[in-house]
Amino acid sequence: MNESINGYELIGEFRTDNSGSARWGFAEKDGQELFIKEFLSPTYPADEDVLPPKMVERRKKFCEKYVISKTKLYDALNKCSTGNVVGILDFFRYGAKYYIVTEKIDSIPLTIEDIAAMPTEQKHLICKIIIHCVKSLHAHQIVHCDIKHENILFKKTLMGKYVAKLIDFDASFIEDEPPAPDDEFHGDMVYYAPESVKYMLNETDHIDSKIDVFALGLLFHQYFTGHLPYFDTKEYDYAYEAVLDGNFLKSDKDVPEKYAKVIDAMLSADPQIRLSSGEVFELFDRMTDNNAEQDNSDHAHNGFFYAGDL
Repeated sequence: MNESINGYELIGEFRTDNSGSARWGFAEKDGQELFIKEFLSPTYPADEDVLPPKMVERRKKFCEKYVISKTKLYDALNKCSTGNVVGILDFFRYGAKYYIVTEKIDSIPLTIEDIAAMPTEQKHLICKIIIHCVKSLHAHQIVHCDIKHENILFKKTLMGKYVAKLIDFDASFIEDEPPAPDDEFHGDMVYYAPESVKYMLNETDHIDSKIDVFALGLLFHQYFTGHLPYFDTKEYDYAYEAVLDGNFLKSDKDVPEKYAKVIDAMLSADPQIRLSSGEVFELFDRMTDNNAEQDNSDHAHNGFFYAGDL
Protein backbone atom coordinates (compact mmCIF):
# COMPACT_ATOMS: atom_id res chain seq x y z
CA MET A 1 0.00 0.00 0.00
CA ASN A 2 1.25 3.48 -0.84
CA GLU A 3 2.17 5.81 2.00
CA SER A 4 -0.53 8.31 2.94
CA ILE A 5 0.37 11.81 4.11
CA ASN A 6 -2.53 13.84 5.46
CA GLY A 7 -4.90 12.15 3.02
CA TYR A 8 -2.55 12.33 0.02
CA GLU A 9 -1.65 8.87 -1.33
CA LEU A 10 1.96 8.92 -2.54
CA ILE A 11 2.66 7.64 -6.03
CA GLY A 12 6.15 6.15 -5.95
CA GLU A 13 8.90 7.52 -3.73
CA PHE A 14 10.09 11.02 -2.89
CA ARG A 15 12.96 12.38 -4.99
CA THR A 16 15.70 14.84 -4.05
CA ASP A 17 17.07 15.93 -7.45
CA ASN A 18 16.98 19.71 -8.04
CA SER A 19 15.04 20.16 -4.81
CA GLY A 20 17.44 21.97 -2.46
CA SER A 21 16.41 21.38 1.15
CA ALA A 22 13.32 19.36 0.27
CA ARG A 23 12.03 16.15 -1.24
CA TRP A 24 9.32 15.97 -3.86
CA GLY A 25 7.03 13.51 -5.52
CA PHE A 26 3.49 12.93 -6.72
CA ALA A 27 0.36 12.00 -4.83
CA GLU A 28 -3.29 11.33 -5.49
CA LYS A 29 -6.33 12.71 -3.69
CA ASP A 30 -9.98 12.63 -4.76
CA GLY A 31 -8.95 11.15 -8.09
CA GLN A 32 -6.54 13.98 -8.91
CA GLU A 33 -2.80 13.53 -9.35
CA LEU A 34 -0.85 16.29 -7.58
CA PHE A 35 2.69 17.47 -6.86
CA ILE A 36 3.78 17.25 -3.21
CA LYS A 37 6.93 18.60 -1.57
CA GLU A 38 8.30 17.73 1.86
CA PHE A 39 10.57 20.31 3.47
CA LEU A 40 13.56 18.91 5.34
CA SER A 41 13.63 21.89 7.68
CA PRO A 42 12.36 23.15 9.96
CA THR A 43 11.17 20.10 11.84
CA TYR A 44 8.51 20.35 14.51
CA PRO A 45 9.46 18.69 17.84
CA ALA A 46 6.75 16.05 17.58
CA ASP A 47 8.47 13.73 20.09
CA GLU A 48 8.91 16.11 23.02
CA ASP A 49 10.36 13.45 25.34
CA VAL A 50 13.56 13.22 23.26
CA LEU A 51 14.65 16.87 23.59
CA PRO A 52 15.20 19.17 26.59
CA PRO A 53 12.11 21.31 27.35
CA LYS A 54 13.88 24.60 26.50
CA MET A 55 14.93 23.28 23.09
CA VAL A 56 11.40 22.04 22.44
CA GLU A 57 10.01 25.48 23.26
CA ARG A 58 12.56 27.22 20.99
CA ARG A 59 11.78 24.90 18.09
CA LYS A 60 8.04 25.35 18.55
CA LYS A 61 8.38 29.12 18.48
CA PHE A 62 10.57 28.95 15.38
CA CYS A 63 8.02 26.70 13.65
CA GLU A 64 5.19 29.06 14.61
CA LYS A 65 7.01 31.96 12.95
CA TYR A 66 7.74 29.74 9.93
CA VAL A 67 4.07 28.87 9.52
CA ILE A 68 2.98 32.51 9.82
CA SER A 69 5.58 33.60 7.25
CA LYS A 70 4.78 30.83 4.75
CA THR A 71 1.03 31.26 5.13
CA LYS A 72 1.34 34.96 4.36
CA LEU A 73 3.55 34.22 1.36
CA TYR A 74 1.30 31.50 -0.05
CA ASP A 75 -1.84 33.60 0.44
CA ALA A 76 -0.21 36.42 -1.54
CA LEU A 77 1.01 33.95 -4.16
CA ASN A 78 -2.47 32.57 -4.70
CA LYS A 79 -3.76 36.08 -5.38
CA CYS A 80 -1.54 36.49 -8.42
CA SER A 81 -3.71 36.98 -11.48
CA THR A 82 -1.72 34.95 -13.99
CA GLY A 83 -2.31 31.25 -14.56
CA ASN A 84 1.37 30.90 -15.37
CA VAL A 85 2.36 31.17 -11.70
CA VAL A 86 1.83 27.85 -9.95
CA GLY A 87 -0.43 28.23 -6.91
CA ILE A 88 -0.27 26.47 -3.56
CA LEU A 89 -3.24 24.13 -3.05
CA ASP A 90 -2.35 23.02 0.47
CA PHE A 91 0.23 23.76 3.17
CA PHE A 92 0.31 21.64 6.31
CA ARG A 93 2.37 19.87 8.93
CA TYR A 94 2.27 16.10 9.16
CA GLY A 95 4.24 14.69 12.06
CA ALA A 96 7.48 16.65 12.28
CA LYS A 97 7.60 17.77 8.63
CA TYR A 98 5.93 20.53 6.62
CA TYR A 99 4.47 19.98 3.16
CA ILE A 100 3.01 21.91 0.23
CA VAL A 101 0.79 20.57 -2.52
CA THR A 102 0.38 22.08 -5.99
CA GLU A 103 -1.09 21.01 -9.29
CA LYS A 104 0.89 18.47 -11.28
CA ILE A 105 2.19 20.25 -14.38
CA ASP A 106 2.70 18.25 -17.55
CA SER A 107 5.63 19.89 -19.28
CA ILE A 108 8.26 19.21 -21.92
CA PRO A 109 12.01 19.53 -21.37
CA LEU A 110 13.69 22.45 -23.10
CA THR A 111 17.32 23.40 -22.58
CA ILE A 112 18.68 26.93 -22.74
CA GLU A 113 20.31 25.95 -26.02
CA ASP A 114 16.96 24.74 -27.37
CA ILE A 115 15.40 28.14 -26.69
CA ALA A 116 18.40 30.05 -28.08
CA ALA A 117 17.94 28.19 -31.38
CA MET A 118 14.29 29.24 -31.70
CA PRO A 119 13.05 32.14 -33.85
CA THR A 120 13.15 35.58 -32.22
CA GLU A 121 9.35 35.74 -32.08
CA GLN A 122 9.24 32.55 -29.99
CA LYS A 123 11.94 33.78 -27.62
CA HIS A 124 9.97 37.01 -27.27
CA LEU A 125 6.84 35.11 -26.28
CA ILE A 126 8.65 33.00 -23.68
CA CYS A 127 10.37 36.03 -22.14
CA LYS A 128 7.15 38.04 -22.17
CA ILE A 129 5.21 35.33 -20.35
CA ILE A 130 7.95 34.99 -17.72
CA ILE A 131 8.19 38.73 -17.08
CA HIS A 132 4.39 38.84 -16.89
CA CYS A 133 4.56 36.21 -14.12
CA VAL A 134 7.23 38.11 -12.23
CA LYS A 135 5.37 41.41 -12.62
CA SER A 136 2.34 39.78 -11.03
CA LEU A 137 4.46 38.50 -8.13
CA HIS A 138 5.95 41.91 -7.54
CA ALA A 139 2.51 43.52 -7.62
CA HIS A 140 1.72 41.34 -4.60
CA GLN A 141 5.03 42.21 -2.90
CA ILE A 142 6.54 38.77 -3.55
CA VAL A 143 10.23 38.42 -4.39
CA HIS A 144 10.87 35.08 -6.10
CA CYS A 145 14.59 35.08 -5.19
CA ASP A 146 15.47 31.97 -7.21
CA ILE A 147 14.73 32.75 -10.85
CA LYS A 148 16.64 30.37 -13.11
CA HIS A 149 15.99 28.12 -16.09
CA GLU A 150 15.32 25.10 -13.86
CA ASN A 151 12.38 26.95 -12.30
CA ILE A 152 10.63 27.52 -15.63
CA LEU A 153 8.41 24.80 -17.09
CA PHE A 154 7.43 24.70 -20.76
CA LYS A 155 4.53 23.42 -22.82
CA LYS A 156 3.84 23.34 -26.54
CA THR A 157 0.46 24.72 -27.60
CA LEU A 158 -1.90 23.37 -30.21
CA MET A 159 -0.55 25.99 -32.61
CA GLY A 160 3.04 24.90 -32.05
CA LYS A 161 4.12 27.76 -29.77
CA TYR A 162 6.11 27.22 -26.60
CA VAL A 163 4.82 28.84 -23.42
CA ALA A 164 6.22 28.98 -19.90
CA LYS A 165 5.20 28.64 -16.27
CA LEU A 166 7.09 29.85 -13.18
CA ILE A 167 7.51 27.44 -10.26
CA ASP A 168 9.39 26.89 -6.97
CA PHE A 169 8.86 29.55 -4.33
CA ASP A 170 10.93 27.91 -1.59
CA ALA A 171 13.32 30.88 -1.47
CA SER A 172 10.64 33.54 -1.95
CA PHE A 173 9.78 36.21 0.59
CA ILE A 174 7.48 39.18 1.09
CA GLU A 175 9.36 42.29 -0.01
CA ASP A 176 9.19 44.12 3.32
CA GLU A 177 10.11 40.96 5.24
CA PRO A 178 13.41 39.78 3.71
CA PRO A 179 15.45 37.04 5.36
CA ALA A 180 17.97 38.19 7.92
CA PRO A 181 21.46 38.68 6.42
CA ASP A 182 22.85 35.85 8.54
CA ASP A 183 20.06 33.45 7.54
CA GLU A 184 20.68 30.92 4.80
CA PHE A 185 20.09 32.81 1.55
CA HIS A 186 18.64 30.45 -1.00
CA GLY A 187 18.96 30.78 -4.75
CA ASP A 188 21.47 29.99 -7.47
CA MET A 189 24.68 32.02 -7.27
CA VAL A 190 24.81 32.15 -11.07
CA TYR A 191 21.84 34.54 -10.96
CA TYR A 192 22.65 36.50 -7.80
CA ALA A 193 22.24 40.25 -8.05
CA PRO A 194 25.20 42.23 -6.70
CA GLU A 195 23.12 43.73 -3.88
CA SER A 196 22.10 40.23 -2.73
CA VAL A 197 25.73 39.48 -1.93
CA LYS A 198 26.23 42.88 -0.32
CA TYR A 199 23.17 42.18 1.82
CA MET A 200 24.57 38.84 2.96
CA LEU A 201 27.85 40.56 3.82
CA ASN A 202 26.01 43.27 5.79
CA GLU A 203 27.23 45.91 3.34
CA THR A 204 23.67 47.03 2.64
CA ASP A 205 20.49 46.74 4.67
CA HIS A 206 18.08 46.55 1.76
CA ILE A 207 17.11 44.10 -0.95
CA ASP A 208 13.90 44.10 -2.95
CA SER A 209 12.22 42.85 -6.12
CA LYS A 210 15.00 44.28 -8.29
CA ILE A 211 17.08 41.17 -7.53
CA ASP A 212 14.58 39.20 -9.64
CA VAL A 213 15.00 41.65 -12.53
CA PHE A 214 18.79 41.17 -12.49
CA ALA A 215 18.34 37.38 -12.55
CA LEU A 216 15.88 37.72 -15.42
CA GLY A 217 18.36 39.86 -17.34
CA LEU A 218 20.88 37.04 -17.16
CA LEU A 219 18.27 34.42 -18.04
CA PHE A 220 16.90 36.39 -21.01
CA HIS A 221 20.44 36.83 -22.32
CA GLN A 222 20.85 33.07 -22.17
CA TYR A 223 17.58 32.57 -24.04
CA PHE A 224 18.69 34.88 -26.84
CA THR A 225 22.28 33.64 -27.13
CA GLY A 226 22.66 30.34 -25.28
CA HIS A 227 25.12 31.83 -22.78
CA LEU A 228 25.52 34.43 -20.07
CA PRO A 229 26.86 37.92 -20.85
CA TYR A 230 30.61 37.64 -21.24
CA PHE A 231 32.85 38.50 -18.33
CA ASP A 232 36.37 37.43 -17.54
CA THR A 233 35.76 33.85 -16.42
CA LYS A 234 39.41 33.50 -15.44
CA GLU A 235 38.98 36.19 -12.82
CA TYR A 236 35.31 35.81 -11.93
CA ASP A 237 33.14 32.77 -11.40
CA TYR A 238 29.86 34.67 -11.34
CA ALA A 239 28.33 37.74 -12.95
CA TYR A 240 27.75 39.49 -9.63
CA GLU A 241 31.49 39.32 -8.90
CA ALA A 242 32.28 41.15 -12.11
CA VAL A 243 29.65 43.81 -11.34
CA LEU A 244 30.86 44.34 -7.77
CA ASP A 245 34.37 44.78 -9.15
CA GLY A 246 33.18 47.68 -11.31
CA ASN A 247 32.62 45.86 -14.59
CA PHE A 248 29.61 46.59 -16.79
CA LEU A 249 27.62 43.63 -18.10
CA LYS A 250 26.71 44.19 -21.72
CA SER A 251 24.64 42.09 -24.09
CA ASP A 252 26.38 40.07 -26.76
CA LYS A 253 26.19 41.31 -30.35
CA ASP A 254 23.96 38.32 -31.18
CA VAL A 255 21.12 39.81 -29.12
CA PRO A 256 18.84 41.92 -31.37
CA GLU A 257 19.40 45.59 -30.58
CA LYS A 258 15.92 46.33 -29.23
CA TYR A 259 16.21 43.43 -26.77
CA ALA A 260 19.83 44.22 -25.90
CA LYS A 261 18.83 47.68 -24.67
CA VAL A 262 16.24 46.17 -22.32
CA ILE A 263 18.52 43.41 -21.05
CA ASP A 264 21.37 45.86 -20.41
CA ALA A 265 19.00 48.03 -18.37
CA MET A 266 17.93 44.93 -16.40
CA LEU A 267 21.58 44.25 -15.54
CA SER A 268 22.37 47.67 -14.12
CA ALA A 269 24.62 47.45 -11.07
CA ASP A 270 22.50 50.05 -9.30
CA PRO A 271 19.07 48.65 -8.36
CA GLN A 272 17.70 52.19 -8.24
CA ILE A 273 18.49 52.60 -11.94
CA ARG A 274 17.63 49.04 -12.92
CA LEU A 275 14.27 48.58 -14.62
CA SER A 276 11.33 47.26 -12.63
CA SER A 277 9.51 44.13 -13.76
CA GLY A 278 6.56 46.30 -14.78
CA GLU A 279 8.78 48.46 -16.98
CA VAL A 280 10.35 45.39 -18.58
CA PHE A 281 6.94 43.92 -19.33
CA GLU A 282 5.77 47.20 -20.84
CA LEU A 283 8.80 47.30 -23.12
CA PHE A 284 8.25 43.71 -24.25
CA ASP A 285 4.58 44.46 -24.74
CA ARG A 286 5.42 47.40 -27.02
CA MET A 287 7.63 45.12 -29.09
CA THR A 288 4.82 42.64 -29.62
CA ASP A 289 3.47 42.62 -33.15
CA ASN A 290 -0.03 43.94 -32.57
CA ASN A 291 -1.01 42.91 -36.08
CA ALA A 292 -0.13 39.27 -35.52
CA GLU A 293 -3.14 37.01 -35.88
CA GLN A 294 -4.24 35.34 -32.67
CA ASP A 295 -6.17 32.08 -32.65
CA ASN A 296 -8.62 31.91 -29.75
CA SER A 297 -8.29 28.14 -29.75
CA ASP A 298 -4.65 28.61 -28.75
CA HIS A 299 -5.41 30.52 -25.55
CA ALA A 300 -5.35 29.25 -21.98
CA HIS A 301 -4.97 25.48 -21.78
CA ASN A 302 -4.04 23.45 -18.69
CA GLY A 303 -3.09 26.54 -16.71
CA PHE A 304 -0.88 28.23 -19.29
CA PHE A 305 -1.54 31.65 -20.81
CA TYR A 306 -0.66 32.10 -24.45
CA ALA A 307 0.20 35.01 -26.69
CA GLY A 308 -3.37 36.22 -27.07
CA ASP A 309 -3.78 36.41 -23.31
CA LEU A 310 -0.87 38.78 -22.99
